[in-house]
Formats: sequence, structure tokens, C-alpha cells
Amino acid sequence: MILLQGILELTGVAAFSLAVVRVPLYWGRITALGILLFAVTYTIRILQTTFGLHTAILLFLLSLLIRKVTHTSPVQSFKGSFLSLITLTLLELVIYKIFVMMTKYDPDYIISNIILWKSLGLPQGILMIIFAIIISKYKKPYEGAWRI
Repeated sequence: MILLQGILELTGVAAFSLAVVRVPLYWGRITALGILLFAVTYTIRILQTTFGLHTAILLFLLSLLIRKVTHTSPVQSFKGSFLSLITLTLLELVIYKIFVMMTKYDPDYIISNIILWKSLGLPQGILMIIFAIIISKYKKPYEGAWRI
């Protein structure tokens, strides 16, 4: 469940970031990027580092990777990554609040139930991908934006 949720969520983050900077959405490349981001993020999280450190590293790594694999500027890469992580954070908050409101579950119960907790991440990953597709429809991607 952690694999499915994490890869889906970070694939959505990568797709959203790329859509914002007007890079065509090539799903094979985006999925590979999502898997790489998941591997790094998951490794950092299991090391039990300071809370939030994985998010800062994810922001930096995503910006760097977008810069390396596309023809975007460093500022654009950072902008896309930052907007993507802000959107994900807002989705997490909204989905969690709606779920608690609808089910009346105790927040401690939700967090302690790993299956339930990880399942709450699936909708935000799906929504990030849908948002990326919508953005790329309205903000036409640049041809030749990929380096690879």
C-alpha cells in the first residue's frame, strides 16, 4: 500500500510540476521520475530524520531533476516544484478534514491505522495527475522541452 500510494502521489507531484512549467506529459518518463522521487523520499523517511526534512529535500531534488531533464530555467523548475508541493499539502489537508468530518473517526485512530492512513493518500495522487492533465490542456506545452 505504501508503494502504491507513494509512487502515485509522487508521480502526480512530478506531472503537476512539469505541467506548470509547460513540459509535455510523457507518462513513462514521469512515472520513472515519480519512482525515483519515492525511493529517495522513502529512504529519508525511514532514517527517522527531522520532521519535514524529506519535503525540503524533495523540493530541491525535484527542482534539480526537472532542470536536468528539461529545457527549463532554474527559477521555473523551482516554481513548478514549489507549486506542486503546495498543492499536494492543501489536498492532504482538505481530504483529511473531509474524511474526518464524514466518518467522525478520531484522528489518532486514523493515523494509527496504517492502511486507512495510506489509503487517504490515494485520492490526492489521483487528483494531482488530473490537475496536471487539466493544466497541460490550458497551458499548451512547449515542443522540445524535454532534453531526454
